[in-house]
Amino acid sequence: MDCRDFYCDVHTVADIQERLAKQASNLPKGTWIVAHGSLMQDFRLKDKRFPDKRELDRVVPDHPVSISFGAHIIVGNTQALELAGINTDTPDPAGGAIQHYPASREPTGQLKERAQLILRKVMPRYDSAQLKSGIANAVVKCLERGVTTIHDVVKDGAPVRAYQELEREGEPHNPCEIGSYFTPGRIN
Repeated sequence: MDCRDFYCDVHTVADIQERLAKQASNLPKGTWIVAHGSLMQDFRLKDKRFPDKRELDRVVPDHPVSISFGAHIIVGNTQALELAGINTDTPDPAGGAIQHYPASREPTGQLKERAQLILRKVMPRYDSAQLKSGIANAVVKCLERGVTTIHDVVKDGAPVRAYQELEREGEPHNPCEIGSYFTPGRIN
């Protein structure tokens, strides 16, 4: 689900909580909620910070939740952290950091850099249709903002296949005519 301030009416941590609570109300208990925020969104939110696991727990106590804020930070709620085995005693991985509340040393839910991988291992993976839908949606949003070139950092072949399939399909009923946007040397 989308919690990005660039595309949604999200200006505070409470706005993020509201969106998550609404999404959770439509899902069976225990279903993962995977949300996406924006890079450096903490600087633009009125709160000047990301939400923490306690704030996520208050509104979504019955679902594991993760929110990525760009490629460098992810925040998980208690259920998500427990599924990943992240607790007070979990050491920071090389190249990563698990943020802790100063008094209790309990994880706040914020995982930086390679610490994200601990949580990502237990998160659901997008299927091909979800990847293609997400890519098509992102392309439309980029074009609406005047962006004509993107760079996508991928970790495996699934997104690459999704891009290739979208280019091959290029169906006229596709609202963003995605095939034409991936033609080398062509700006649309």
